[in-house]
Amino acid sequence: MRVWKNSLLVVCLLLVTLACRKKDLEFTFSGVVSDATFGGNAGNVTVRLFSKPIGANEQFEKQMVTAADGKYELVIPRERIESVRLSFIKDNYFRENVVLQFSGLQVNSPNQTDLELTAKGWVKFVIQNEPPTSPNDEFKMLKYRGREGCDDCCPNGFSYFYGPVDTSFVCVNSANDYIGYYYWVVDTQINGQDSVYTTPFDTIVRTFIY
Repeated sequence: MRVWKNSLLVVCLLLVTLACRKKDLEFTFSGVVSDATFGGNAGNVTVRLFSKPIGANEQFEKQMVTAADGKYELVIPRERIESVRLSFIKDNYFRENVVLQFSGLQVNSPNQTDLELTAKGWVKFVIQNEPPTSPNDEFKMLKYRGREGCDDCCPNGFSYFYGPVDTSFVCVNSANDYIGYYYWVVDTQINGQDSVYTTPFDTIVRTFIY
């Protein structure tokens, strides 16, 4: 009888130990998403969690949508991986990605990542060369200020347009900020420096007719 009781005690202790270990083998990712454009916390943000196994491609784990308080929490089993990526997505806002390396992850406490999302604004440039035109006509623009390195962002630098032109292009920018540019019609007096203030969720049109 004593042997049976001792065996039962060992089994119970083993189950408790395994339960504790299972609980410990989790990564928790949490934080608060705020709105850099309007202030306060950002609701309706989709937070997606991806993991990158060692020597393999990144894989999707899970996602959630923030409530009005901007808080999120995602929990995954603790496994040996290279890194995780948190992707923060909201309509008409710039997507943000945060990569966390495995070596920096905590098991016994949440891995806290707070960040801000910035709203988008757009500028549509319309360029028209009125007839009569010449193949030698040249319009050039130098964008020197504005957001770069994102989808639909226009890089800073020169753009050139030759001959008969009737075109347009759109640049996205951080809302409540400026896109700055110079423009020239070569061999004419048409030139200048200007900027456009990009308002949230709106498209401002700038037209050049020469």
